Amino acid sequence: MAFNTREQLANISVVAHETARLAQAFRSWPQSYWGRPAYCPGWTAADAVAHIATGGDFYAQVLTSGRSGAPTLPWGTSHPAEFRAARQAAVNKLLDGGPVTLIEGFEQGGARLQAVLESLQEADLAKVALHPRGLIPIGAWVGMRLLELSVHARG
Repeated sequence: MAFNTREQLANISVVAHETARLAQAFRSWPQSYWGRPAYCPGWTAADAVAHIATGGDFYAQVLTSGRSGAPTLPWGTSHPAEFRAARQAAVNKLLDGGPVTLIEGFEQGGARLQAVLESLQEADLAKVALHPRGLIPIGAWVGMRLLELSVHARG
């Protein structure tokens, strides 16, 4: 996958802006909105927010390990099935807390990811991070996060 390193570094501020914009939008949702069906089949708006909230932690962990030269899956997992179970447990914990917990989880995961993104140097972008589906250049993860935020922005 080809990407322009300067463009990806420039997009890091866009990730921050979109994360803040979405958190503000989530705060404005009425209680009834959280349970409405999402565009992802079988998901509610709350499920979509929990997904992108845990995604912030997921990205922060894999980018950190990838940059170190030892790409690993997040949450101490060693294979995709274990990763999926750990992520689902994190999603369930957020869902159990309701909208306030979901928003806080989204903001906290986003802040952890943003700190990692802002620390990246151009040379880091060619290194790889481990996704459950394989190794992906770190530079591609910036655009992946923007895509994920836009896809799940409305729940």
